Amino acid sequence: MKQMNLKKVLGSMVVLLLLLITGLSFYNNLGAKKSQPDLAGVILTPPPGYFLISLENGEKGLSLKEIADELDKILKQYSDKQKIGLKYRYSGKDSFVIVDLDKDIIQRLAANATGTVVETTWKKGVYERIRWCRLNGDFTPEGLAAPTTRNLYH
Repeated sequence: MKQMNLKKVLGSMVVLLLLLITGLSFYNNLGAKKSQPDLAGVILTPPPGYFLISLENGEKGLSLKEIADELDKILKQYSDKQKIGLKYRYSGKDSFVIVDLDKDIIQRLAANATGTVVETTWKKGVYERIRWCRLNGDFTPEGLAAPTTRNLYH
């Protein structure tokens, strides 16, 4: 009889221990508020090493023609810089147009209407593209390649 009672007590203790472990596990996973790191996403910034000018545009959209006008001014004013960037805000989000004279590229990083960051890159002929855009409103003069565009998911 004592052996039967001992088995019942040990069995009950094992069951209680399992319940305690299960309860603590649920508490740690569901009940306790843990600080969560920020969600992964695209942080919209130019690569390091760019001389950056912030444009106060009142968050109104900028046409490519207006961007080309600003880039032309910046390139003339800071002719010693090889990597320049223009930062402006549109719909509450930062946008950038960067020029890398060493790589001979113009690149625009901006969020579209749905919030997806879009990177548009024009390769070769930076000065010719800026001149053309100031007159025609796009960075693709005849004879130069069309831009490449890709989504940088958020």
